[in-house]
This record gives sequence, structure tokens and C-alpha cells, in this order.
Amino acid sequence: MIVSYTVGIGVAGLYVLHRGTTVLGNDPTAIGIAALAGVASGIGAVAYYGALQAGAAGIATTITAMYFVVAAALGVVVLGDSLAATDIAGIGAAVVAVVLIAY
Repeated sequence: MIVSYTVGIGVAGLYVLHRGTTVLGNDPTAIGIAALAGVASGIGAVAYYGALQAGAAGIATTITAMYFVVAAALGVVVLGDSLAATDIAGIGAAVVAVVLIAY
């Protein structure tokens, strides 16, 4: 995981150098949000590998694949998006699928 993240940072750094500009600019808010996203990503990666070690890989990978439910909830709560009945049904079906796979 450390090697993967280090290489990823290196590739992103080379891209920024190649462009000759900064990606985030000098906006402190953007830099803060990017730093927070990095911390959340790191915590998520450690939690994922911990789940793989503690339980069955099939369950851990299926649950982590449900990231879109969190994205949908954040879209509704933070961005004020609306959910159609088909959206809710799809999210519900995905949750049921994870429960069925887990048991």
C-alpha cells in the first residue's frame, strides 16, 4: 500500500511538473479539501486491508464496492440532489445483495 501510494504521488507530481502549473493553485480551501481527501483515502485503505485480514475477502470487497451508496447520500445531503424512486430501489437492491452475500 505504501509503495502504491508513493508511486501514485510520484506520477501525479510528474504530471503537475509536465503541465508547468499547479493543480490546486494557491486556494487554501482547495488544498485543505485535498489534504482531507488524502487522509480519508489513507484511513479507508487501512480499514480495507484490516477488513481483508479480519474476515472473508468476498464480504470485505463487496461491502467496499458499495461506495456509491455513500456518494449518493452525500450528493443528497451536501449538494441537494434528489433521488428518484428508481434510484432508491437500486440502492436498496444493492444493500440487499451485500447482506445476502455476507450471509
